[in-house]
Amino acid sequence: MADLREAREHLAEERRRAKALERERDDLAREREPRRGSGRRQGPSERRLAEAAQRIAELEQADQQRRLDLATARSRIRELEAEVEELEGLLPRGQKERRKQKRRSEEEARTQASLLPVLEPDFLAALGRLPETDQRRVFSALAQVVLHGLEVPGLATKILKGKGELMSVRAGIHLRIYFHRDGDRLRLLHVGTREEQDSFLKRWTG
Repeated sequence: MADLREAREHLAEERRRAKALERERDDLAREREPRRGSGRRQGPSERRLAEAAQRIAELEQADQQRRLDLATARSRIRELEAEVEELEGLLPRGQKERRKQKRRSEEEARTQASLLPVLEPDFLAALGRLPETDQRRVFSALAQVVLHGLEVPGLATKILKGKGELMSVRAGIHLRIYFHRDGDRLRLLHVGTREEQDSFLKRWTG
């Protein structure tokens, strides 16, 4: 699947480059139009036009090859899927059921492991007061929490003593996110610098 995704990305990139060169070719052609028949030697514009046309031909050839590679990858995936299905059909019924149950359990575990951030109004207000660079750091930290959980070492997750279930994670050297966990939901309460922590904790009532 990774090879198929990579082939698609390369194909899209080659198409974008081909379109850009086609636009350049058309611009150069319009620039060249008034000098047709003048008998002058090929100038920089003509050379650029010839180079662009050659490059477009190369990209079109590469695009065709990538299309073939993509079709080959898709065909191979279908063959492998059919082979897996055929082999699973040979398994004893009990073993097939256990494999299905294992797949369902793994899928449920992945779903349950995901944490859902709930952005409280005070959190949004505090976030809006931060510089854009700090806002990006906050969203980057939240993305790590959602994708990998609270145990990512760089997040420095803490339970704040004497504040019940109040927790914090690091979004930058001097920037922390404060939240309360409720099952798979994280109620995001505040975000601010480390120096603001004391004043926030005094205001927070739980």
